[in-house]
Amino acid sequence: MKDTTLATLSRAPGIKFVSLGIAQLDEYKNYIGDRFSFPSKSRLIIDPDGLEIYTDGWLLFRVKIDDPSSEPVDPAIIMGKYTDSPESKAAILSPIGNGYYAAIYYYHKGETFKALRLSRRAIEVGSPKVEVAKVSPALAKVANVSRLLRIAFSEKDQSVEAIIADLKNYAQLTAKDTKRLLQYAKETVGGVRSLVDPEKDSGTVSEYTKWRNKYCAISSDAALKARELSEAFPITPKFSIIMPIYRTNELYLREAVASISNQIYSNWELLLIDDGSGQQSITELLERFNSAEARVRIIQRTANMGVSYSTNEGIDASVGDYVVFVDHDDFLEPDALFWIADAVNRDPEAALIYTDEDKSDEFGELYSPHFKPDWNPLMFLSFNYINHLTAVKRDVAFEVKLRSEFDGAQDYDFLLRYIEKIDQSHIVHVPRVLYHWRAIAGSTALSTDAKEQIDERTRGLTQEFLDRNFPGSVVVRKNNTNRVHFKLPDPAPSVAVIVPTRDGYDLLKESLGSLMTITDYPNYQIFVIDNQTTDKKTLDYLADLEAQNKIKVIHYDKKFNFSAMHNAAIGSIGADLLLLLNNDTSIVKANWLSEMVSLMDKFDSKIVGARLLYGDGTTQHAGVMVGMGGAAGHYGQDVTQEDPGYRNRYRVVHNLTAVTGACLLIDKKTYLEVGGMNEEELPVAFNDVELCIKVVDAGHRVAWTPFAVLIHHESKSRGSDNDDPWKIVRIQGEQSYLKLKWPDYILDDPNYNPNMDIMGATFQLAKKPRYPTLAEFVDLHFDWEKKALSNRDPLLKLDAERARNLRHAYGLRIARNLREARSNSDPIY
Repeated sequence: MKDTTLATLSRAPGIKFVSLGIAQLDEYKNYIGDRFSFPSKSRLIIDPDGLEIYTDGWLLFRVKIDDPSSEPVDPAIIMGKYTDSPESKAAILSPIGNGYYAAIYYYHKGETFKALRLSRRAIEVGSPKVEVAKVSPALAKVANVSRLLRIAFSEKDQSVEAIIADLKNYAQLTAKDTKRLLQYAKETVGGVRSLVDPEKDSGTVSEYTKWRNKYCAISSDAALKARELSEAFPITPKFSIIMPIYRTNELYLREAVASISNQIYSNWELLLIDDGSGQQSITELLERFNSAEARVRIIQRTANMGVSYSTNEGIDASVGDYVVFVDHDDFLEPDALFWIADAVNRDPEAALIYTDEDKSDEFGELYSPHFKPDWNPLMFLSFNYINHLTAVKRDVAFEVKLRSEFDGAQDYDFLLRYIEKIDQSHIVHVPRVLYHWRAIAGSTALSTDAKEQIDERTRGLTQEFLDRNFPGSVVVRKNNTNRVHFKLPDPAPSVAVIVPTRDGYDLLKESLGSLMTITDYPNYQIFVIDNQTTDKKTLDYLADLEAQNKIKVIHYDKKFNFSAMHNAAIGSIGADLLLLLNNDTSIVKANWLSEMVSLMDKFDSKIVGARLLYGDGTTQHAGVMVGMGGAAGHYGQDVTQEDPGYRNRYRVVHNLTAVTGACLLIDKKTYLEVGGMNEEELPVAFNDVELCIKVVDAGHRVAWTPFAVLIHHESKSRGSDNDDPWKIVRIQGEQSYLKLKWPDYILDDPNYNPNMDIMGATFQLAKKPRYPTLAEFVDLHFDWEKKALSNRDPLLKLDAERARNLRHAYGLRIARNLREARSNSDPIY
């Protein structure tokens, strides 16, 4: 929509424009003719030197783009000291006719305009011309009011409040006028209310963009400090970045290569393997990359052999310590390799390092962040959640290689075979979005169903993995995930089903009745812990079942203490496995116990939990998130059984940090080794959570399956903790104990993600990530150096003392070694 006001203003006789120079333009120049190719969101550096504009006032920018082959979208002048600073702003340029665009902006003394962004999409245009002129406050007021009114007929994401603030502060708008305009914007302007009212769902693109701008933007100062810091790392691994290429969009390829050239960490090589594209323009572009950067190497072939073959050629030619895989149309954050190198310094034996990722649309807008858990082997067996960005040991990659028969699912096949060769305790997760996966037509980032044969290939390679590691197990592929049926051990291990009760005849009868009649597992025995039952009907029922040898009753004649009664009973039980089961549960599916037992010991899982439902069929429990609300809480509460959850969490088997004791299967030997449940501090609540934490802290895992389903009539047997003031005091004390005893898990559940909220709903953006930004990270290092290093030896910047100081401020994420951090008794505050 043409802005007639700006168009008229730009032609006014009293407006005198001055041309601005553009630096770094040659970087984008194409070999053919004088056309210029720009990747999405590319920025040209503007040179304002010599202009008399360094006083406060209104500026009118005008940009001329000659004969664009693709109409630019939202060109903008980037305002601020640094182009990538979160404080920088974009003065959006509006079309004013004949290839011209214009914007008006209030210029502060000492500020600068740093760059011109032509478009949010990749384009090819002629050389742009940038001009600027001073404008009087009166004319600026007219232009801004016109701009505000234009939003009423537009759906573009423009800040109404910012416009009104400019009018109020710089164009002599009265308070009354301001109030009237703001009310108009809130009540009348279509599509603007959500921009004025900040209450929006935190998963939307705009909210994620704002969040990224606040916590992920990198200033030039932070980048310089990080580069200096990385040069002082005790370990400076070399990364060989492998990028197969086949007839890619040249603009996307430029952006991919530029994102590597701009890395803060400098010890890398880039291997570009042209898989027989047969295009002269691609060949010339690769030659240009090679001549411009010594760290770029080109492998050129005439025949197209596929992505696996090309990647293997890159692995063979690489000379780095680690191999890093990047697709030819994706791009990295500038600090991507910095954080991977930092991970190697925290764990010098790191064998596989992966990061979080998101998607980029064709305009370069980022969305759909994938915030991943730390290494989660059962989730990985369910689907390839690792994906991008991944760094692996070069020597192991050379041994494993990719297999062409699994092209389309080659990354998953490679990683499944790779983890068989390494110590999985040295798989490191960097919880930062460092990789942007471009979602364009035909890309698997846009649709996992882009190629029909991927599902069958994925099923086949997963079955191969099972045949090698879990003989007799079978995989079924559904909804882009793997459902693995693990083979039960032969003979089936003995299971003691332990049901505590006090009175509650109706609940107990329903629970034991469904347990005895529906369960198909061949080797279990029921033990009922009777905690001072006085109801005659309940006592007669238990006596009758015991007389029939269907159950064994264990009497606990003390005050209710969930932990103590289980510890006492378990000492006299001689089973392989213990199944803790509430007396207010009912069995739904016959395979529930077989499913749970089949997961025992898989990837060293010593605890297994089930899906619990409310009576109406909605979910009551899909695992426990440690740290929720400051202590712990249930995943999936109130969602339907059909709801897949965040990234299929409620649809697949995966590892968690804790599950509820209402239905918890545990290896008896492990239960005794960790000391059972806490009778003193946790007599009623959170004893199951701490039991799980102790098992995880001992180096084992907890599994959860959606395929073992029970109904749980929560707390009906003893009432709610919220209806008694004494119970409220007690549970607050238990929460405080949990936070003081296990602060590292409360702050950083390894199976959740520090980018997501722990105080509100699960899987929503955290108000602030629970780790330092790049600027905070480097500033802590440099501040400490000033205070503690008198000899200024750069090699001491990352010593053990530094790790201790940083751990106190930020917890485990800064610790030198994850194992050392877990066992360190120092406070983290």
